[in-house]
Amino acid sequence: MIRNGALRWTSSTTRWRVDESTRRALWAYLFISPFYLSFLAFGVFPIVFSFYLALTRWTPYQSSFIGLANFGNLFQDKLVHTALFNFTKRILRRFRVSAHEFYQALLLLDGQPRPQSSFGD
Repeated sequence: MIRNGALRWTSSTTRWRVDESTRRALWAYLFISPFYLSFLAFGVFPIVFSFYLALTRWTPYQSSFIGLANFGNLFQDKLVHTALFNFTKRILRRFRVSAHEFYQALLLLDGQPRPQSSFGD
């Protein structure tokens, strides 16, 4: 009988035997594998493929590496400039509205009794 790690080769039965601890570990990996497969398929693959698409001129039948030329084309496009301007304007407007609402809430609570802490502060 030759012992090699957790697997044993027995010449009388001519088959591999697996130790109990290895069998339990294999079952654990089997039950964990759906998570890892879905994480790879829906988490890692889209990110890696997005980087690949950003650096290539891609069609379903052919792709050619063009490097950062896609980003050069992106910054020369007027529609992208308009979209970035509108996005920045909306973010700043929302921040201004939120700050105004916060200031109004402070004015409403000014002079009001504060809630008492149950910890005796």
